[in-house]
Formats: sequence, structure tokens, C-alpha cells
Amino acid sequence: MPLNPAALGLRHWRSRAPNLPDDVLRLLGLVIVHWSQIEFDLQQTLGVAAGVPYPMAQLTFRDPRATDRLLLIRQALELRGIKPPQTKRLMEKLEISQRDRNILAHSVWLNHPKTGQLHIRIGWGNWPKDRNSHLGMIGKTPRRVVHQAQTFTAFDGYDVLKTVMVAGLLAVRLHHQVTRLVESLPKSHSR
Repeated sequence: MPLNPAALGLRHWRSRAPNLPDDVLRLLGLVIVHWSQIEFDLQQTLGVAAGVPYPMAQLTFRDPRATDRLLLIRQALELRGIKPPQTKRLMEKLEISQRDRNILAHSVWLNHPKTGQLHIRIGWGNWPKDRNSHLGMIGKTPRRVVHQAQTFTAFDGYDVLKTVMVAGLLAVRLHHQVTRLVESLPKSHSR
């Protein structure tokens, strides 16, 4: 359902943002909602690993990136004398998911002026070196200087959503593993 600016008291407002297809909007919403759940699950797991109740963990650890939370979980377990479970696959999925989610959430969405095709413009990071030649630049070329826009369809978003969902499942599995490990500690070590 399209947003009606007049219903919000914005009679003369006209958006310059592109009209995103419903399937793309749905994917964006799913990726962002699933990602926020991953961050929440990792924050809870960090609290369990450190022996800190969830509200205190929120205050203590603030909001590090998901990959940093995973490292903190491992370190908290090691400090308590617990061998951390294997997290290599989760780390790989978090790195990919975090990057792709940030691209979807923080890039600029555009319609090609002639074809109307949907594009997403990435304004951070660097162009790959093999793609610099057409820019007439040598070495690293920041995307902040020369933006990169690529076509985007809902099909492109399904891979992102799938990776985020796998990361979410792995994060929940880690939470259960960490909870079991901490609960198996003698009572004198549990806090």
C-alpha cells in the first residue's frame, strides 16, 4: 500500500525516492528484521557467556558490531575457563550478512533515468582494483569519490536474505551451546 503524504499533513511534499517494487520492499524488511534478531540473540549470548543478566549486558557491552559480539562471546567464555564452541562458519556468515545488510539499509536507491531499472548506489569502501581502469585512476579508488551503482532485483535480495537467515540459525545454535556450557559449570564458577 503506497504511503499517502497528504494523510500525514504533508500536502506539498513530493518524494524523489524511487518507487520500490513490493517484492523488494518485502525483502528489505525481512533482511532488516532478521538482522536485528541476530544482534539481539548475540547480545543475549554475550550476557550468558559473561555471566551477566541481559539488562546489565545491554548496559555493559553497548552495541558492538555482530562480528565483534561474537569475538566478545568467545573471550568471555575463555575468561571463565570454558573452551568456546566452533564459530568459524557463524563468523563467515556474519561478515557477509553484516556487509550485505548494510548495503541494503544504507545505500541510495535509484531508478535509471532512461530505463527505470532499479539500482542501488554504494557510497563507501573501495572499488576493486581490477575495476579501476575505466575510471582512469590508479590504486584504490574510494566509492565516496566515484560512486558505484549496480542493478538490483528481488532475486538479488534472496541471496542476502538466505545468508542472514542461516546466520540467524547459527546464532541461535550458539546461544543454546553457550547456555549449556555455562550451566554445566560448578556453582562457584557460574557468575
